[in-house]
Amino acid sequence: MHLVIEVIFLLFQVLLEYATSFCRLFYRGKPKSVEGQVVLVTGAGSGLGRLISLKLAKRGAIVIGWDIDENGLKETQKRVASLFEDNRNCTEINQFSYAKVDITDRRQVYTEAEKIGKAVDILINNAGIVTKNNFLCEKDDIGIVKTFEVNIISHFWTVKAFLPKMMEQNRGHIVTIASVAGFSGSPRITDYAASKFAAAGFHETLVLELRCQGFKDTIIGTLVCPYVVDTGMFEGTNKNKLDFLVPILKQDYVVSKIEEGILYNYSNVIIPKLCSAFGAAKFLLPAEGWAKVVEGFGGQTLFKDLVGR
Repeated sequence: MHLVIEVIFLLFQVLLEYATSFCRLFYRGKPKSVEGQVVLVTGAGSGLGRLISLKLAKRGAIVIGWDIDENGLKETQKRVASLFEDNRNCTEINQFSYAKVDITDRRQVYTEAEKIGKAVDILINNAGIVTKNNFLCEKDDIGIVKTFEVNIISHFWTVKAFLPKMMEQNRGHIVTIASVAGFSGSPRITDYAASKFAAAGFHETLVLELRCQGFKDTIIGTLVCPYVVDTGMFEGTNKNKLDFLVPILKQDYVVSKIEEGILYNYSNVIIPKLCSAFGAAKFLLPAEGWAKVVEGFGGQTLFKDLVGR
């Protein structure tokens, strides 16, 4: 009888979360302020990382960019500075600083984290790479290892570097930039998709661990899963057969959704939302049925001409 009551209570809680999510479609509350908060962005030298840095710096955050491309970081710093060149009252709070960091080197990550000398309020694990469009047996071994080192293993080093201080101050936000490929694979990107599946799994488990440790409402986790974005990393990607519904995404649009997810503490940001339906269908359909959906969507040829970066 006790178990029955627990199940009923659990179902009630789930239904309540559904109702809450529905209400958020119409009222999200007030966005949080990031002014004065320290934000660390990996892969800040180009693409989404650069645009995220610009967005948050404009909101008054103290942004620190990490990348292996120092010239790219300098360009990001230049663009951030240009946002405030007409503001004579601009202070340190509006600035962007950077360090050339290889996030696959855990010792360098820990050393550079110590150099920051202050708690990081928002950690954005954004850096990522994708190899060329080869079939698995033709993929370069070094490329496979590097894909995992950048796309997921580095997350362990950055989170281990910054999470303890978040826990000390009982405040923080961890953002994981994964991909729709993190819950729905496609031919010819086996290493990339597997690394993004791992990133999504890492994030989900980390959030559950933090709940168990009593940080449910104080250290926020946001998982971002966009479809293909026109950053240049996926150059050569072909249009899918439902391109009018799920087109290749513009960077500015994706970054606006990431910013929204951070400001409103969203747990998941799937871009576009329609991809959520594909994720649900995968587990509801029989295996052969899902394979037919992938083929019907154009997944067989989507990355046939992918260049990779």
